[in-house]
Amino acid sequence: MLTDRARRRAVRGGDGHVDYDDDRHAIEDFSPERVLLAKEQVAMVRTVLERLPERVRAAFVLHRFDELGYAEIAKRLGVSVSSIEKYISQAMKELTAARMRDEL
Repeated sequence: MLTDRARRRAVRGGDGHVDYDDDRHAIEDFSPERVLLAKEQVAMVRTVLERLPERVRAAFVLHRFDELGYAEIAKRLGVSVSSIEKYISQAMKELTAARMRDEL
C-alpha cells in the first residue's frame, strides 16, 4: 500500500505542490492595472508577430511557444538551420524595436 501511494505521488507530482503563501501569491500580483498592462503587451506582441513574414513568424512561434529546437524547426519548415537562426533573430529585432518605440 505504501509502495502504491509513493508511485501515485511520484506520477502526480505530489511533492511538487506548493502551499498558498500570501508573500508568494499576493493580491497585488493580480491588480486590475497589472492585468490591463499584461493584456496590452500581449496584444502588441501579437500585432508585431502578425506583421512578420509568415516563415519568420512560424519559426519564432515554434521556437518560443512550442519550445522546439532550431533543427526541428528547420526540418518542419524545409529550410536550413542558418535560415532559422536568421528568422529568430529578425523576429527578436522587430519585437525589440517595437518595445523601444513603446509599442510593448
